[in-house]
Amino acid sequence: MFRWLKATLTGELAGLFERARFDDRVDLEAEITSAEVLKIIVRSLALLRTASKLFIAKFLLAIFALIPGLVTPWVGKIVIDQVILGKAIDESQVRFPPHITPLIDYVAGLGRVETMVAVVAVLGAMLMLFGRGGTGMALSAGRDSATQSELNLNSGYSQNSGVSGVIEALIHIRLSQTLVNNLRTRLFKGLATLPMATLDNHRIGDSVYRVMYDAPDVPFICFRLTLEPFFTIVGVLISLYLIQYSYGAVAPELVMLSAILVPVALAVTLPFSGIMRRVQQASRASGTATTNAIEESMSNIQAVQSLGGMGREKDRIEGKSTESFRRYRHVRIVEMAITILQTLLTVGLGVFVTVYVTDRVISGSMTPGDFSVLFGLALSIGGAGLSIGMLWIGLQGNVAAVRRVLYFIDLESEDDLKTLPDLPPISRNVRFEHLDFNYPNGHPALTDVNLELKVGELVAIVGPTGAGKTTLAYMIPGFYRPDKGR
Repeated sequence: MFRWLKATLTGELAGLFERARFDDRVDLEAEITSAEVLKIIVRSLALLRTASKLFIAKFLLAIFALIPGLVTPWVGKIVIDQVILGKAIDESQVRFPPHITPLIDYVAGLGRVETMVAVVAVLGAMLMLFGRGGTGMALSAGRDSATQSELNLNSGYSQNSGVSGVIEALIHIRLSQTLVNNLRTRLFKGLATLPMATLDNHRIGDSVYRVMYDAPDVPFICFRLTLEPFFTIVGVLISLYLIQYSYGAVAPELVMLSAILVPVALAVTLPFSGIMRRVQQASRASGTATTNAIEESMSNIQAVQSLGGMGREKDRIEGKSTESFRRYRHVRIVEMAITILQTLLTVGLGVFVTVYVTDRVISGSMTPGDFSVLFGLALSIGGAGLSIGMLWIGLQGNVAAVRRVLYFIDLESEDDLKTLPDLPPISRNVRFEHLDFNYPNGHPALTDVNLELKVGELVAIVGPTGAGKTTLAYMIPGFYRPDKGR
């Protein structure tokens, strides 16, 4: 058992850095730099213009979701200090922030029971509006890039789970589907108008995979680079302000530690971005190879059955599918490594804050209620730094998918090529003069062809497979354009 586990892990880890071409024929240069990543991200964000109203609604509801984080830690302090321990509010050496002042003024003269009733009323109203956590509306998904992408397309999320959370999650789904539908339409148009030489060299399964499973990753880029960073940074600034405002005089070391948590967390997580980008690209390319194999077998099913090739085709598709899942396991290995690192940093931070605050509670400079506030604020700041780093790492997978979409949107189409001159109706002949044509891979199909086809003649073009007969015929309607001659 141990030998099998060791061999499996060794093989998987070695495969993380393995570079494979799979069966791509057109899009061969899949490696992208960090500069190219930024360009892809900018282009993805520009797509938000196609659904600006939905995005604004999502943004406003996300701002609304900040309220629980600003109120809950201080409500916990009131419960611990005033209700459980029976301390007077003016005994605390810590200043309450301005947004909590109305609640403090209200409960200042109340007894324990009345204070608890007031707190329960506040929490009840917040529970109705915001719930007790995030809302997720999603379909079940498998462990491969294709079904994960389909999940992304039909899932909605909100930081809240009350009335506002349900509304935001529904808007999230509508926004995702609108963005993807627009991009899928553009991609299909780009694929349908490619030059015939490119289409002949491109696999149908690859086109299907890019339209159906790569395009849905665009909303993730849009959300992750607009809403998530904005609210993460805002949350960090608010938490730093609250710590400085209330605890700057009694715990200056904790304020300084909180300030450096974000850059430290970023420095730890960012080096994983290149690895994540590479394994995600390989995962999608292997998934495309599986789709190609299925499409080829079913398109030629009569020949496969008549020649008794079903067993061989089954083995071929099984191998492609197995490789696809193996490549996705590489993605999961990287994700697990990052998660373990994130957990260790979070636990270390929690232990430090616990020891630091409890020492001051024992010395009397803080109250037990301050532990509730500081523990939540410090972890939110440290978690924010890690989430920004994880955000950039997570984007690498989405960027790998979107690059595959933009590649064919940007590829030169028939509409971009110079059109052939308008020719009059054929009355005498069709003539080829010193015509050359090479396929995109450099293979020469026609060289110095001189030919005249007169009206009324019956012409037979004879030659072995690959001699260029079909290529020559495709020249007449302009499916192919000559590299030389006319």
